[in-house]
Amino acid sequence: MDFRTVAKNAASAQRMRNKLLKTGISFNGYPLWTEAEVSVLRQFHPNYSEVSRRLPQRTRAAIKRKCADLRIVKDGPRRWSGEEYVQLRKSYATSPISQVMKLFHDRTSVGLRSVLYRRRILKKSVPYKLCGNLIADSIRQRCFDLNYTIRDLDIMAGTNQYFKDIWRSHKNIDLSKLARAAKLLGGRITVKWPNE
Repeated sequence: MDFRTVAKNAASAQRMRNKLLKTGISFNGYPLWTEAEVSVLRQFHPNYSEVSRRLPQRTRAAIKRKCADLRIVKDGPRRWSGEEYVQLRKSYATSPISQVMKLFHDRTSVGLRSVLYRRRILKKSVPYKLCGNLIADSIRQRCFDLNYTIRDLDIMAGTNQYFKDIWRSHKNIDLSKLARAAKLLGGRITVKWPNE
C-alpha cells in the first residue's frame, strides 16, 4: 500500500467536503441540511405534515431519510410475548382473521400476518401422533382439543421439548412432567387399583 496515494486521496476528499460546506449544495445538487432544519426535525418528529410545512424546500422522502440517518425515529414495534403467541395460535385456529385483528388491536395487519407466516401458524390442525402411552396420548389429545400446540404445552409446562419428542421415544416417561402438564390443562393423574 502506497501511503502517498492514501494521503493524496484523503486531502482530495477533505477539499471536496470543504467545497460542499462552502457552497451548501451536495454533489446531486440538493441543499445540505442546516442545524436549523435538523432542530425542526427533532422538535416535530413524527408529525411529518408539520415538518413538511415548516421545511417546504424538502420532500417528504428526504425528511424521512434524514430522520432515519439521525436515528430520530419513534420506538420500534413492541416485541411479542410468549402469552401473545399462545393467544394468537388459539384464536387464529378457530376464528376469522377479522376477529383476531380485533383481539390484537395494537398490532398492524402486516405485522400480524408476518408473525403467522414466520411462526407457521396454520388454520387447520391435524391430530397429534400417538406415542403409545395412555397418559401422554390423552394429554396430547387434550392439547389438540384446546387448540394448543405441543410447543405451547412445552413452554407453559417448562419441559423444554419433552412433549414434542415424546412420540419418538416413549421409553423415557417422566411422570412429574406428565403430572405438571395435566394440571396445566385442568386435569389430574390418578391411580386406580383393580381390587378397589
